[in-house]
Order: sequence, then structure tokens, then C-alpha cells
Amino acid sequence: MTANRPAPRGALLSRLRLPVHCAIIITAIATLLPVVPLKARELIVDQRNTSDTTTYKTLKAAAAALQPGDTLVIAKGSGPYRETLRIQKSGTPEAPITIEGNGETITGFVPLDSFQRADNNAAAPHIARLPHPWPLVLAYQGRRVLQNPATGRLEIPSFPASALTLHDDNQTIELAPGTPTTGWETSTLTNAVQLRDVSYHTYRNLTATGALNDGFNLHGAGTGLLFENITAAQNLDEGFSAHGTIECEIRGGDFWGNDNGLGNVAQSRLRATDLRLHHNLGWGLWLGGQACADLTRVSAWNNGATQIRFDQNTTGTCTDVLAWPPAWTHTRPWTAYKEAARQTKSIPLVGLARTATAQWNGLPRLVTASSDLPPVTSDIHLPKPVAQTLDPEPTAAATLTRLILSAAAAGQKNVRLPAGIHKLDSTLEFKKLKNIEIDGTGVTLLMTRTHRQTILRLRECADITLRGLTLDYAPLPFTQATVTRATRTPDGDTLIEFSIHDGYPDLTPDYAKTSAHFFTPDGRRHPGSYDLNRLADLHPLSPRLGQARLSRHLPSDLAPGDMIALDRRSLDGAGAVAVHTATGPVTFEDITLHASPGMGFLGRYCTDTVTFRRVTIRPGPPPPGATRPRLLSTNADGINFVHCRRGPLIEHSDLSGMGDDSLNVHGFLFPLLRVLSPTRLLTLYKNGRDGFTLPMRPGDTLRFYNPGDFAPAGHAPFAAIMPLATSASPADITADEMKAFFPTYRSGDYTFYQIDLQTPAPATTRPGQWFDLPALNSPGYIIRHNYFHDHRARGLRLMADNGIVEDNRFERLAKSAITIGPELGHWREAGWVQNVRIARNTLRDIGVDYSLAAPGSYVPGAISIFVRTERAAPPYPNGNHGIIIEQNHIENTSTAGIHAYAARDLVIRQNTLRNTNLARLPATSDPRTQLRTTGPITLQDVTGATIENNNIQSNTTRSNVQTNPSP
Repeated sequence: MTANRPAPRGALLSRLRLPVHCAIIITAIATLLPVVPLKARELIVDQRNTSDTTTYKTLKAAAAALQPGDTLVIAKGSGPYRETLRIQKSGTPEAPITIEGNGETITGFVPLDSFQRADNNAAAPHIARLPHPWPLVLAYQGRRVLQNPATGRLEIPSFPASALTLHDDNQTIELAPGTPTTGWETSTLTNAVQLRDVSYHTYRNLTATGALNDGFNLHGAGTGLLFENITAAQNLDEGFSAHGTIECEIRGGDFWGNDNGLGNVAQSRLRATDLRLHHNLGWGLWLGGQACADLTRVSAWNNGATQIRFDQNTTGTCTDVLAWPPAWTHTRPWTAYKEAARQTKSIPLVGLARTATAQWNGLPRLVTASSDLPPVTSDIHLPKPVAQTLDPEPTAAATLTRLILSAAAAGQKNVRLPAGIHKLDSTLEFKKLKNIEIDGTGVTLLMTRTHRQTILRLRECADITLRGLTLDYAPLPFTQATVTRATRTPDGDTLIEFSIHDGYPDLTPDYAKTSAHFFTPDGRRHPGSYDLNRLADLHPLSPRLGQARLSRHLPSDLAPGDMIALDRRSLDGAGAVAVHTATGPVTFEDITLHASPGMGFLGRYCTDTVTFRRVTIRPGPPPPGATRPRLLSTNADGINFVHCRRGPLIEHSDLSGMGDDSLNVHGFLFPLLRVLSPTRLLTLYKNGRDGFTLPMRPGDTLRFYNPGDFAPAGHAPFAAIMPLATSASPADITADEMKAFFPTYRSGDYTFYQIDLQTPAPATTRPGQWFDLPALNSPGYIIRHNYFHDHRARGLRLMADNGIVEDNRFERLAKSAITIGPELGHWREAGWVQNVRIARNTLRDIGVDYSLAAPGSYVPGAISIFVRTERAAPPYPNGNHGIIIEQNHIENTSTAGIHAYAARDLVIRQNTLRNTNLARLPATSDPRTQLRTTGPITLQDVTGATIENNNIQSNTTRSNVQTNPSP
């Protein structure tokens, strides 16, 4: 590692950028420190190698030898270290002391291996004595043992409540029979990382766990203390805590499982960017005393008490600070032990947080604590964010590509991209990249071309992790405007004129081919809008002014002050990030996507899991020169997976502002053209020769469908597939016939394929049928602890088997929150769904525009089980089955809370539904679909349903549950 280059005086102060009232003290201290030019050294700590005399064996020994300008390097793979890191020397502004953690852990945990049977009695339970009285941190297999606030019992994750007992002496624990005696750890160290009266240190890529007090503990006086990419988890008090007159900065931090995530007090000063505070027992982030903080891009969720708390006399600024109310609705499910112990209820922030998210963008807000604590308030002055200045010239994608490929060729497992804005004029693409982590913390990839241009593409990659990146487009792939005039025409239409917002792309004639999204003046989806709008006779009056005609069939007209967004999906629709044929795990962590001409993330032909963890899709900052926020993020789906052997894992992510669904998982539907022999079939597919054959495996099931209603018609095992040359293609299938197979496909580029089977197809197999491969419909998806909100269309569009959807929030969606079932008749997306569990989700304000309740809606419920065939009305085949919907909270929906048809063997239990069916009149059926939605729970032509213990509140319909209602 190259030694740090000495920074000029004041450089660290400039990067702290604290508020003026916080920075005065730093300046005074910096001017008093002498300049000490020293030669920088690397001091490597590796406790594994006791014979290497060039390395230090303990943190204590290396810390004692540090001088200003030195770097203490913890060898990769050498942890965890079970000793406190305590550096008692200061660096200087020109030569700070640096600690490079390389992702290693400093922990207070030690193995608890002293379990034995009382009196050596083989029939007695195993007991062990803890090193300190309770409370302390006790963990099993790396997960903290929590205490139930109602019963006082200690609960092991995934074990029965009786598995562990704390004796009355508060220091002896007892295991029930069958509970493992190995895999236990308990806390011993007071702090993992401790600083007192020191200055000018940099700590990076370091994790602190298992302390009896704090993970990172800062006391006394100190300035110029910088922390980059740190994690503090499962500490008995704070993950990070600054006291006294400490001046510090955090750039990237993950704080979870502590009593409080971050708690700064006294006269400490903090600048923090990109923090995540979640699943802490008490507060997520807390400022006490006279602490000052400048917070940017901070997210807090599922903390036991208030997510973010500012005590009286604390000061600071907040920009893009978000707080989610927790997944539970009343008392938190665990006990806290420190400052937040008296706060037993969890409440969100006031103001904007009455929606699920408090996002502060320049508006002052009052932050309060729970009513069961002494009253504390603090006025937080929130500055308007300033758009970043872009570099004048694009950075070629080849530069970053070479950096990553060179690291991979050298066998490096980690590569960190240079921070800053990288302007790309071509796609950053990798093929067969394996076994590497790419850290893009502080990096923005800005694509300067929007016409079908992807930012990042991965092909045949495996064991890849990408983290920290921000992705955006400039120019934006959409424009937006305010309606300035609306005039009713003699024929009943409305003619509107609109003005493009400053800073957004000019209005060009090709926008006449695009889709329009309607918004109210406050930026919400317009309640009088259909699902997707086409503006007739749209033409520019100038590059900044336009005119268009609205359909007379809109539920309500636009008015001056309403806003429209025109996306370029049909013109430029490429995905921002594409994962093709992943042969091993691919993980996206802490990625933020602000725009896309088409989809956000797309997965095609993957054979292993693609994970999205703490991924955010949301409209980005206003472009240069703009005064209004963006109305859109991606023009199409946020995440879209097709024809994969495994669906995605999505957790702790936040998706909003999209022009289509949050998530769509499905497979391909193939037409059966000819039965060439009992074991050989002829089919075709669109897009020319494509990679969809790659994930097919011998033995996969072909599932056949009858034409028209798409009823299941048997199955056969797949053997092989082969594309046919043009000369071998049947001449009697016309171009019009091929187009009819795929009505939404415009290109007209098709390829014929020969399918071989391992055993003969069913005797009923005939031309005109269809088939899919359920193993390739992207099954096995897991969607948990996410927030889907404020976008067009549906939250989750699920057309694959074996899925789990739990502990998510859905709010302010134009259409259904969750739909389960295939889109066979129009989109040709497969297939019938089985074995899906929908549990403990919260759905509010579903159907915020007219589209969900409009005539012709075939998914008329906040949660809908459905099918789309070539039939116009029921009855439909009941091909969806084995679906469980339980313990969900559904509130304020324009149609039914739960609606199901084309299904069998459903379980609907212990759900709470309130204020449903707000748009549909009772005792009516849809004139187009003949579907009835008159009850909070409506089932039509469903067999074998179990409906029990559902709580229906504020019901205005004639009954709580409608089963097979008559028209």
C-alpha cells in the first residue's frame, strides 16, 4: 500500500464542512498545531503469523508504535480481533494517523463454551455462567439474543421461546433439551474502538461488535477524526458515540443491533453522510446535550424506539434524511437497556413522517420524542440541497473497466473505485468476472447518453458484489412540465398548454410518441388519471412550451398548476443495470439509482441468486438550473427478472418514483406450432437468436396450456433445444401469424426452435397450444423488509412459484400492491403460480388514481390473485394454488383489500382490513370483466379456500367476505 500523501493545512477542515457554528472551534485548534514533517509508514497487524517479525501480533503493540502519518493496516482475513483498539497519539492535519481495517472486525465477543450439566447429571439441563450479570450481549450463531418485553424471556432467533432461560441470579443461563451448546458468544470488552483526547485519525473499513459499552467510543477533546465505511453492530450501548468536545465525520456507516445506533452528547460535533441505522433496540440516531450534527443521506428504520431523536438544545442540519416507522404497530418486540429503556412505544417523526417516510428536502420540520418521555423538541434548519457540479468531459467507461479487470487479473478480491462523478459515454460491461467485490462508495456513474444506453452490464459473472454506487443519467430520459392553461373544446375534449420546468430536457416532436404521467401540484399521482396516458395531438409550441389534447374519457380534467411527466420509455427504453446469465451469486448493496430510460435493474437467464440489499430507487436531485424536484425515477419497472432459474432476493430496499412496477418476475410463454413427433416440437420466439436457451436443463418440465383459456393441459420433461436455420423454417407460417403470437412485440424478428422431450408429450398435445417451463419463471424469490411507494402500476407482479413476501410496506400506489398470477393472453408472460406466502406486510393508500377501480381492471384488489387469458369474462381455470395470505394490514384501498379468482386451495387468515372498496359501488360488477369487488375480501370461482380470523374495520360494503358473489 502506498503511504498517504501529506495533505495541505486545512484540507481536513474543508472536507468536514460542518455548519459555521460547529466549525469555529476546529479552525482555532488547527491554527495552533505545529507542522511535523514525518515519513509515513505502514504497520501491519496479523495475529495469524507469529513467526513473521515484520508484522505486529496485536493491535495494542501496533498502536503504541504509531506516529503521525503512519497507517495501521489490519491484514485481510486475520480477524476477528478480541482486544480494544486504543490509539493514544494524535496525528496532524498534514499527517493524520490512518487505520485501514480491510473489512475486519474488532469484537468484545468471546466464545461461551462453559455449558455443563448440573452436578454432572446426564439428565440435567445444560447451564452456563455468564462473565457478567445480565444485561450483556449474548449471541447465538452471530445473532443477538433479545429479551421479550412482555415475558422477560431470552429468545434465540428461530428457536422456541422456552429454549433459553435466565435464572433469577441474572448470571446463569439454562438450555432446554435439544438446544445446541455450541455457537454461543458473549460480550466482555468495554469498548471495541476507543478514542480519548486525540485528533487527526482516519478509521476506514472497520467493524466493531460485542462491546459492553460502545462499538466506537469517543471522549474528551479531539478534532479531525474521520470514519469511512464503518459498521457497529450488537453492542450493549451505542454503536457510535461521541462525547465532550469531539469533532468528527462519518462517511458511510451501518449501525444495527445496538441499544442505540448512534448517540452523540455533550458538545460534540458531527458531520455524517450515508448512514444506515436499523434494528437497534432503542433509538436509531440520538443527539443529546448540546450536540451538533450535519446529516446527509441518513436512513433509519425498524429501531425499537423513536427512529431519530433530537433533544432540546441540539442543533444541526438534515438533507435527505429518511425514517420509516417500524414493521410492528404497537409495543416494540424487544427490551432496551440504556437511555431508551423507558420508551416502550415506537412513534414516527411528525410532519412528513405521517406518511411512511420523512424525507427532508429544504423544509424545516419539528422533531419530537414519544409522549412517555419528558417533552423534548428541537427546530432543525434544513438547507436546500445544491446540485453537484459536473466534470466538463466524460470519463471513458474503458478507464474503469481496465481498473476492475486489472485487479481481477492480479487476484485481488476487492477493488475500490476512485470517488467522484464519472461521466460515461458507453456502457460499463464485464463478462465472466468472478470472485471480486467492487466498492463504489462515493462514486456516481453518470451516463451522458440516453438512447437505449445501459450504465452497467454483467454477463456470465459469479460471486460478484457491487456496493456504494450512485447511478444517474444526464440528460434525463424524461421531461416534465406544469399545465398553464386548460380549455374545453366543443367536442368535449380538453386542450392543455404546458410549460417545461427549468433545467429539464427540451420538448421535441418525438415526445408525441411517449407516455404521460399526471401529477397534482404537490407532486402526488393525479387521482383523475388512468393507468397510463397518451396525449393526443401533442406538439411543441417551442422547446419549452407544448400543447396537447386530453381524452374526454378521463375521470377528471387537468387544471392549471397540475404537472405532467413525459417518459421516453418507448423511444430510449434500455435498463440502467443488466445482469445476464449470472452463473453464481451477484449482490448489489447500498446502490442508489436515480433514473433510467427503461427498467432499473433487469435479470435475464440467471442460474443463481441476484441479491438487492439496501438498494434505493428514487428520483434524483434536480438537474442543474432546475427549481422543481424530479417526478420520475425509472421510466419502467424498478426490478424485472425473466426466465431465470432463481428469482431475486430483495431486502431492506426502498423503491419509489418508477413509471411501472417495483418488481416483475415471470417466464416466457412459447407457442406450439407443430408436433413433429411424440418427442419433438416446433416453436418460435421473438428477438432473434437469444440467450434464453442457456439456463434450460434436461429434465425441466414443459407445462402445456390449452388455447384461449390457458387451462393446464399436461406436461413432459425437456431434453434439448436447437435453433433452426431460416431454410429449415416452415414456409406456411406467415409474418401476420407470427405477429399475432406476440401482439406487444414490434420488431418482427423471430427465430424457430426445435424442442426435444425425454418422454412423449401428452396424447392431447396439438398445434395451437402454448407451453412454459416453471423452473425458468424466476421462482424462489424472497422479498422482505422493503418499502415500495409512490409510483405507477403495481408493487409486486409475481408470476413464479415458491415465493416469500414478508414484512414489507406498500404505500400510495396507482394499482395493486401485490398481484399473483400470469399475464398469458396479452403480454405472454408465464405462468400459473403455486406455493407463495404473503405475510406481515402493511398496505396503505392503494389505488391512488382511477386505474385500479376503472372498468376493465382485471386485478381489482390491493392483493389480487388473477389470470389474464384471451377470454373476456369468467369462469377461468383455477391454475393458481397453494397461496397463503396472512397477518397483513390493508388500509384505504379503492377496491377490495384481497381479491382472488382463477385459484384454488387458498389460505386467507389473520389479516386486518380497514376502509376498503372506496371507489367501487356495492353490489355491482365490472361491465367489462364481470368481476365483482363488493367485499373487503372477495373470492370468485375459488375452490378450497380457508378464510379465518380476519379483522374487518370501517367496512361500508354489505358483507365482510364475498365468496363467489353472483352478478
